[in-house]
Amino acid sequence: MLCIVLADPTIINNFGTPILFQKVEKGAWSQYQVNVADLPPMQPTDYLFIVATPVSGDADICISKAGVPGSIGTDCTWIANTAGQDIVRIQRSDPNWPQTAFYIGIYGETRVAFNLNVWKESQDSFVIFFFVFGIIFFAQLFFNSTNCSH
Repeated sequence: MLCIVLADPTIINNFGTPILFQKVEKGAWSQYQVNVADLPPMQPTDYLFIVATPVSGDADICISKAGVPGSIGTDCTWIANTAGQDIVRIQRSDPNWPQTAFYIGIYGETRVAFNLNVWKESQDSFVIFFFVFGIIFFAQLFFNSTNCSH
């Protein structure tokens, strides 16, 4: 991977609102920063989600607590490099949680257009979601398996 030092990263501080139609060329980086002080209050069991959803092409997420990814000598603390949507979920109690900022690099595996979103989720949201999803799933399973012929 070619590493090039780029301009200052785009600051993200409107959490839960996607940044739409970002673009990065193949082999290049698009860079963002989330300042820890700008995050909503978080409990140790809460999660920070960083999601890159491709509109076209394939992008990878590299998140560092040490500096802007793409800069020479910067390691990625968290990575998502699957084909399609990339999701990084970081729990507040993670020992790598930074003191100052998350530095997010989106690397173009191909020429890519993508939407980027960052938001906080609480552990309780997961429990409620899976509880409700489970009820719906089992209700569908029950009604689909019930013989309704008279």
